[in-house]
Amino acid sequence: MDEQRRTGPVSKAPMLLTFGNGLLGASAIVLVFLGHPWPGGLLLLLAALLDAYDGRLARKLGVDSHGGAVADSLADLVSFATAPAVFLYMVIGGPWGLVVAVMFALFIAGRLLRYLLDPPPAGSYIGLPSPSAALPTTAAALIALREGWPVFAAVAALFFGLLAISRFQFPGWGHPAMKLLPKAVRAIIWIGLLVLFFLRPAEAVLAFFTLYLILGPFLLIRFHAALAEEAVGEGGAVP
Repeated sequence: MDEQRRTGPVSKAPMLLTFGNGLLGASAIVLVFLGHPWPGGLLLLLAALLDAYDGRLARKLGVDSHGGAVADSLADLVSFATAPAVFLYMVIGGPWGLVVAVMFALFIAGRLLRYLLDPPPAGSYIGLPSPSAALPTTAAALIALREGWPVFAAVAALFFGLLAISRFQFPGWGHPAMKLLPKAVRAIIWIGLLVLFFLRPAEAVLAFFTLYLILGPFLLIRFHAALAEEAVGEGGAVP
């Protein structure tokens, strides 16, 4: 059964998701050049969704490999480094726009390379994950395009790009630390973000990832502190 799962048609599903991620990123770039940035931004959201499940599905099927990780990073390079850089240059323009766009792309490329050479602990990330840096940056670029705020896009790009190559630790979406937030608080946040998404989708995306970069490390610290207290309690227990 395991061998069939490894070699059957189903085993190709993770790579198809990875290919879809890269294809959506490339399509977003084309849409920006054709003058349709908002649909392009939606494609990047879909690309991030595929990226969230390709590695998870590969591990579940037992087909995860270094080659798959390299393919995933190449797709991410298109969707979360190159595409946002194109958005940034379109919004900012001129020499400064080129500088900001190239810097952001290099930040994300460096983040992806570090992930390949030095994988983080299971369930967490060192530095803001590339989709979590690219999507709020793209959202900021779209807001800047609508409002005429190119400096806002530049500041957001440098901020999220630097967080991507930082040494700050962030929990994965499935990490137990994320469950430390009370259910009622999570429900309020999700409802608020969904309402905002239908009214102002770019602002909702930016708010979502801003909340993640604030709450993620805080919840991870609380999680490790709770584990340490539990270990101390067990160590001090009388046998």
